[in-house]
Amino acid sequence: MPSVKLLAGWLPLLAAPLLLLALHARTLDYGLVWMDEPEIAEGEIVVDVGSFGAIADAFRRPLHSTRVQGLDHLRNPYYRPLQVVLVSAIHRAVGSVPRYYRAVSLGLGALGLAVFTALALRLLGRPLLARAVKTARPRAPSPRATAR
Repeated sequence: MPSVKLLAGWLPLLAAPLLLLALHARTLDYGLVWMDEPEIAEGEIVVDVGSFGAIADAFRRPLHSTRVQGLDHLRNPYYRPLQVVLVSAIHRAVGSVPRYYRAVSLGLGALGLAVFTALALRLLGRPLLARAVKTARPRAPSPRATAR
């Protein structure tokens, strides 16, 4: 049966992303919380992802800053350029509706997890998977080992 063999080959790769989606699926109906409201809904950290200059600027400036008279005034000097670019790309694609925003975020997270799992399996091979399964479900000691 080629389909069973194919499924066995893909199962280790898809297990972690499917678990991520299963655990976080119920968050799709939640609203924006805490810093999501100003950062995403109001667009505080959203840049124009169609402009190379705006993307490059995201890699040069802190996450939260304001410009007054040409000078940067920092509020929270965290440096998170990938967050700014991803939030901006998702915002451009689906807007700030929490359900759509989370669906795209979870999809990207699952994709990233699948790529990471594929690289780990490629680099470390099947022994890694075997050790993970053995760790998750150890065998009971044999009767001969306990009879001593």
